[in-house]
Amino acid sequence: MAESGNGTNGMGTVIEILREIAAESRRANDRLDRMEARQDRAEQRQDRMEQRQDRVEQRQDRMEQRQDRVELNLAALAQIVKDGFDRVDKSIQETNRRIDDLNQFLRLQIGAMRGALEHDDQRFAVHARLEDSERRIEALEKKTA
Repeated sequence: MAESGNGTNGMGTVIEILREIAAESRRANDRLDRMEARQDRAEQRQDRMEQRQDRVEQRQDRMEQRQDRVELNLAALAQIVKDGFDRVDKSIQETNRRIDDLNQFLRLQIGAMRGALEHDDQRFAVHARLEDSERRIEALEKKTA
């Protein structure tokens, strides 16, 4: 019986050891599951961070594209303004040239009018002298008649 007790007791110890191994295996599996879950969460966080980084880079690219468009628009606007100023400047120069031409024409006209007025003044003076002479002649004729 002692052998049978030892055998049973030995079997009990083996069963107990197997139970402990099974429990330790379950705990190890649980730890492994938790580690895998942590790893999965870490990978998901990493994926989200990469996605955020991608969105940030895309946003940055869009901002750079907008900046490029703004710079192009500003350059185009500056060219439009410059062209406008050039056209205005040419128009002012042309207007000034026309004003100079008109002033020259008016000076010639004024000179001609002065000449005509001087001629008219001379005619009026001659005419006035003739009338004066005619009156004197008439006065003399009346005296002599």
